Amino acid sequence: MRKRLTCVFCISAFLLAIGLPALGVEADFSPSSYNPALGETVTFEVCQPCLGGGISHYEWDFDGDGLYEVATEEPLVVHTFTEPGYVDVELRVVDAGGRAVTRTKGILVGESPLFAVRNLLTEENGGTFVLVTLTARAVVSALALEEKLPRGWQVEILDSGGTFTKVTDGTLQVLWAEMLIGGETRTFSYRLYPSYATGAPELSGVISAYYVEGRIKASVCGDHSIPR
Repeated sequence: MRKRLTCVFCISAFLLAIGLPALGVEADFSPSSYNPALGETVTFEVCQPCLGGGISHYEWDFDGDGLYEVATEEPLVVHTFTEPGYVDVELRVVDAGGRAVTRTKGILVGESPLFAVRNLLTEENGGTFVLVTLTARAVVSALALEEKLPRGWQVEILDSGGTFTKVTDGTLQVLWAEMLIGGETRTFSYRLYPSYATGAPELSGVISAYYVEGRIKASVCGDHSIPR
């Protein structure tokens, strides 16, 4: 009996230590805009199919300072950004037992002539599918994307979309020869294969282009942490 109780305790402690991912729960959310104007109200919606039962509440950090400004039982919240620039918004999902899992996505505050959003999808074979979507709000040319890849990870270009690509010193460089006008979008996709390194792998990227007022440069929005 004592051995059985000890086994139950160990399993419970293990699940508590590793958190909700062991139960198949994934924190995810979608903002109504990745590039809102100053003062624009943005709606953040939690992905309900990603969650199992027994969720206690959701916590939100809207300024990237590590402190959660909002705690709510509702899967839908609104927020208005009053400072321009790139910011990480983090969702923390907490279940009834106090276990938690998080998801962070970048938001570019202040309308930009060009912005990019990165979406990550973990595949069954251990690889990570990466889709970057560029959106122009004005006429832009000489588009360039630089993605800083996790150390030791291998990259496979999937859909280049007619771009020129190069990988140098762990940085994926992508160039578009065409011009975009306001309202047009372009996509670029690649796959990452993991290394044996430990830790939480991160992606960081910058999109740049020329438009009527000169060269613009902005951080890539969306996902940047790769689940392990």
